[in-house]
Amino acid sequence: MQSSDKIRIDQGFYSISEGSDENLIKMGLNKVIYKDSKEASFETICGENDFLVVYDNEYYTILRHFIPNDFYDGIPEPHTYNFNFKRNGDEINLTLNIEGEEGEKFERVMEKIADAKNNIWGRQIEK
Repeated sequence: MQSSDKIRIDQGFYSISEGSDENLIKMGLNKVIYKDSKEASFETICGENDFLVVYDNEYYTILRHFIPNDFYDGIPEPHTYNFNFKRNGDEINLTLNIEGEEGEKFERVMEKIADAKNNIWGRQIEK
């Protein structure tokens, strides 16, 4: 998918105690790290590193990369975050490959922003 100008990625912390994702979509997270095909530098820290990913102001997902605090070895070296988007019919699939000491791979089908008031952490609220 070549539409990188349609992508916005925020980094920060998102509390699970929010009632829904509606406010998150309106407010975003602490720092915009990618928007309008421009990347801003950022560092992840030990603990919870949350990412809000928005595609074309229509789809979103939330990801958490947890970096444990190791008092013996210190803070790990910086990680590399590779976001890959793929359209599959009416869906947007996101794969995030994180390279580094605490590397991980996430795969998500992005949710529609129109459904954010019924979702928490990018998933439908269970009733």
